[in-house]
Amino acid sequence: MEEDFIELAKEDEETIKIIKERLLETKEMNIATMAAQTPKLIINVECLKTAMNIAGDTIYDLTIDNNVLQEENNDLKEELGKYTKIDYEKLKNNERDRRRKLHNQEKGKIILEKLRITVNKTKQLTG
Repeated sequence: MEEDFIELAKEDEETIKIIKERLLETKEMNIATMAAQTPKLIINVECLKTAMNIAGDTIYDLTIDNNVLQEENNDLKEELGKYTKIDYEKLKNNERDRRRKLHNQEKGKIILEKLRITVNKTKQLTG
């Protein structure tokens, strides 16, 4: 994989320009400076190879995840397409009724709690 990336980079005009500039700078260096730069360059090359591999693996994994999600989405669209308008309205009404029921239950709980608080306060005041 890294060879493919390297080939792509070699074809990039901006990369070619930077490489030429760096080579000219290197030609102007003395041997001691070049020798001092070598470990740094080796480390950078290996780090870049690793980074490219990680990026490639991540892109590949995300592509697979995306494909799976698209398939699931298509399956859901297909499933939804099987419902008739009547089925869809029935589901919609059932959901609305379920929400109303939950709302009414919550409303009842809140009212009950407020009544308990009021009764307790009344008992404390009349004590």
